[in-house]
Amino acid sequence: MLMLLLFCMVTGCSGGGKDEGTARQMVSFDLNWGAPTTDDRGGNLTGIAGYNVYYGGSTRTGNDPKICGMCGYKAKLDVGNVNTYRINLPEDTYYFSITAYDKNGIESAFADEIKANKSKLKSRV
Repeated sequence: MLMLLLFCMVTGCSGGGKDEGTARQMVSFDLNWGAPTTDDRGGNLTGIAGYNVYYGGSTRTGNDPKICGMCGYKAKLDVGNVNTYRINLPEDTYYFSITAYDKNGIESAFADEIKANKSKLKSRV
């Protein structure tokens, strides 16, 4: 199993503001994770080409995107081969998880999921 360490910090996003009516304020979710160094058999892990960030308003419904697709998440972002990513979303509670993929597009199972809202969070996945 691929192990990723994911941190999330939520901050207010400048310029978002609230519209009259039903619009919600935008907030920034700063996601940070440590690249895994070993594979599920304990061997050296090489060849990570990038990461996918999955998120949605409810917890996921499965553990492997090869089996369940989006697995209940509403969105998937290919963030490339980086270990940090900032996403601006309407103020709400979100569930995030990350997968890694290799140069052939073979995707790992999900890292543990974190739940984030307007408070500062640090969570191991």
